[in-house]
Amino acid sequence: MGRRDVHLRSGATYVIGARDAISETGFRGRIVGHGATLKFAYAGPWSETSSAINGLRDVTLRDLSITAPDANLFSVFRDCTNLRLEHVTVYACSPKLTYALPRDFSAHRIRWTSQGDDPEVLDGSLYVPDAGRFSLTDFDYDAGFNGRTGAIVSAVATRTAPGATVHVSNGRAFTADLPGHSADGFIDIEPVGATPLDHVTIRDVVLYNTSCYLTGARNITVDNCTFVYTANNASGRAIPFVVYNNNVVKPPLGALNVRDCRVEWTAGNPADQKIGVMTYQSHPGAVVRFTDNSYHFDPAGGQVAQDLYWVKDGAPAIMVIRGDAILDAGDLAESQAMIRTDSTVGRLLVRDMSVSGTFARKLRAGATGGGGDGHLVVFESNDFTGATFTGPDSVESGVTLNRQHSADNAGIEY
Repeated sequence: MGRRDVHLRSGATYVIGARDAISETGFRGRIVGHGATLKFAYAGPWSETSSAINGLRDVTLRDLSITAPDANLFSVFRDCTNLRLEHVTVYACSPKLTYALPRDFSAHRIRWTSQGDDPEVLDGSLYVPDAGRFSLTDFDYDAGFNGRTGAIVSAVATRTAPGATVHVSNGRAFTADLPGHSADGFIDIEPVGATPLDHVTIRDVVLYNTSCYLTGARNITVDNCTFVYTANNASGRAIPFVVYNNNVVKPPLGALNVRDCRVEWTAGNPADQKIGVMTYQSHPGAVVRFTDNSYHFDPAGGQVAQDLYWVKDGAPAIMVIRGDAILDAGDLAESQAMIRTDSTVGRLLVRDMSVSGTFARKLRAGATGGGGDGHLVVFESNDFTGATFTGPDSVESGVTLNRQHSADNAGIEY
């Protein structure tokens, strides 16, 4: 058919009631909506293979709205290559927006909104393709979320091809801070198989009441992002950075860099929501760096206090915390430690931190996640004058810290 533009009638609503209504048409080009709406209304039997638009290549949808209230579809788009969404509004979308994309996807100036009469199930989530580039820029997710997947951007089932990348920037999610506007993960990078993504970048994003799952890439950078947890947090936690991959076969993590980010818990964050900075599991050998981040913690009475930086098992080879500021942490004396390593980090370097609040201890080196030898532990040039640690640092049997150095006037006991 060649490349061409299809123009929809301004303000019109096009109802698509069939499964596989548009499938491998050969059309390439742009569908320009001029403010029109595509409404997907399939009501037949549900299946994980049910989608409305399949197999398109090199197609751009621009200046239109997409809605699928109670549509009995698994996703709106499936098996589409180089699909682009520009100036698109999504509302009342029960299925996923995209799924099982072989290669390349971009969305620019996409808005998820609530129209006030939302269906029981709200999803509209995006799938990270197996190959090529995933790009989400200038976005706003301002609707409820309770779909079949736990994340707005999901790479849980992605079988990564060499060179695949993820770029997310200049957006926000759940910032209206309303009931139901919360999700387990804003982004969930948990690819399956042995090949990692080449790089993942999350930059200039504001997120309320959700987390980022970050694994399976040679390099992950989270830069200048804000995380806020409020009374409407129903995500199950208030931990912005989760390093975890549930797949049996999973790619290695090369490096995770978190810098210039801000995390805030408000006083209304529910007491049953677990709190912390990072949990880390099952990615041995990585390099993890936290640089110049700030955390304003205001835990609720009875808050479930976890360790702030917690390595559970499969420890990184190097973990560097430099310039992070923990502000007004309140009373976290029931936590295990500010830094907890159940699996021993090869080189743990903590420098130029500023800490205020009450904690159980600075460091707990435990053996429940494997223990082992730590080649170097350094605490240096930190400001702990505003902090209270109710107990000494602890090193359990089964853990050897070969070299320790402390230049902090607060005194670290090994």
